[in-house]
Amino acid sequence: MILTPPSPAQASRRNLTWLWIIALVVVFLAGLGLGDVIGTLTAAPKANSTTNRSAPSASTAVSNTSTTVTVATGNTTTGSSPTATPVSSSSSSTSSSGSVHHKVGEVVTFNNTWQITLNSVQTSPGQGFDQPNAGDQYLLLDVTLQNVSNDEQEVAADFNFTLRDTEGREIQMTFVSFASPPPTGKVEPQQKIRGTLAYEVPQNQHDFVLSFSDIMQSGQLFWDIHV
Repeated sequence: MILTPPSPAQASRRNLTWLWIIALVVVFLAGLGLGDVIGTLTAAPKANSTTNRSAPSASTAVSNTSTTVTVATGNTTTGSSPTATPVSSSSSSTSSSGSVHHKVGEVVTFNNTWQITLNSVQTSPGQGFDQPNAGDQYLLLDVTLQNVSNDEQEVAADFNFTLRDTEGREIQMTFVSFASPPPTGKVEPQQKIRGTLAYEVPQNQHDFVLSFSDIMQSGQLFWDIHV
């Protein structure tokens, strides 16, 4: 069998076929590489996009946390304000203590309104037309009231003052012409009013209790009287 060498035309076609095969292989391999590159480039923005989306969440969380702390601090500050309520000076006044009995000549303050002094205590058998009943005598109490408040005050002797005996019986005030009238009327701030409280009492009764009160204010003042 005799082998005939290929003609130049056949050799050229074979070489062309191999070139096409090689070209297709190169293109295929190149396609694979290009796909990886494209995939990588495509994946990167997704990752960046995911990162960018997660960042605001963290910022929002921090913002929410800060807001919560601020509100809590505000509530604490408001709650700590104390709102504080003040004690009235009249609560410690001697007028609020019924157990305290004062003496003649003692200056006593009543609810930061009055300073009251029982100046003297006297008895009288009567004078002129002013005569007590048989077995009685007049008890004369000289008192001074000073308005120590900043407002005008008013006193009514027969209403604010009360005299009782040791049995608790109230003795009505009377009027005698030979003594100064009882302290009654309006008194300007820092001014005084003075007068005599007159009572008809049994001659054999020697101990009494004088009290001062005001229905518009709390408390009472007491004086022990012995004749």
